[in-house]
Amino acid sequence: MKKILLLTVLMVMMFVPAAFAKEMPVEVFINYVELESDQPAVLNKEFKRTYLPLRAVAERLGAEVEWVPKPENALKDKHGNKIPEVHITTEKGMLRIPIGSKEVWLLDGNTSKSIEIEAPAYIEKATNRTMVPLSFVSEALGTEVRWGNKYKVIYIIDPDKPMGMIEAKIRFKQPLTLTEVDKLIKQHKITPIAIQYIAIDGSFAGGFGYKENLFTSLSKTIADKEKEIKEIRELIKQETDEQKKQMMKRMLNIREKVLETLKNQSFKITGLEVIVEKDDINKIQRDVQIADIQVVNTGTTCTKYPSSESENK
Repeated sequence: MKKILLLTVLMVMMFVPAAFAKEMPVEVFINYVELESDQPAVLNKEFKRTYLPLRAVAERLGAEVEWVPKPENALKDKHGNKIPEVHITTEKGMLRIPIGSKEVWLLDGNTSKSIEIEAPAYIEKATNRTMVPLSFVSEALGTEVRWGNKYKVIYIIDPDKPMGMIEAKIRFKQPLTLTEVDKLIKQHKITPIAIQYIAIDGSFAGGFGYKENLFTSLSKTIADKEKEIKEIRELIKQETDEQKKQMMKRMLNIREKVLETLKNQSFKITGLEVIVEKDDINKIQRDVQIADIQVVNTGTTCTKYPSSESENK
């Protein structure tokens, strides 16, 4: 049954029309706490780079941010007008970031150092936010940047933050119920990133991201599945190629089965991807039977930060 289901999924992927192949949004986590901003990370087609909202990222990392519309000794455009800048103040000094330039400057006392970034900063018109390429966050702000491709997540790690947390993948010896896992999360200092589950009848396995709490995460996943199913049904109506239409119907059946399983909670949880204190791993193992723990990253932190309500830019 599992092999047939997998084969069907692979065949469907080959025939999914371009209109349905939408890119999922990229989530950003700073020290494993999700970044809250009115401007999400975007893929800039002109520069072919992932861009992040500068103010939200910099302030979360503890920097001061200032929008300077007419800076002294500024670059000028072709009309002779001063190019506005964003100034970022950190413990290492002040960064001057001219809009539209690939060159930024680090000022430390009386010294000035030029830093070239791979793509220029720009203003996102819809939100009036300054956007910078992902590489800027590591090169200019001195952070570690990692991609979590499986869940389309960017992790930004501040190496100067206190140690004590690890990122780990936990696999249970026996699948647990939602209630059992919810109790485990609340009992220990665990910050889940993702949940892995298997249908009770063993016909398929899957996973979903973690938001706020386990049951909120499930509700959000169900809502996303319902939206996805609605979109597939609309595409089936529009499709004229009979072969593609049949494949899409099979895909719809699979999605509907997954949705029914999630709604009825007819599944059990096989594992978690979590952020947890190093010393708490042994306590978890005493509470549940764990098949294995794979440490993905060590020396990280999971401090809760307030969301920024600062001015635009």
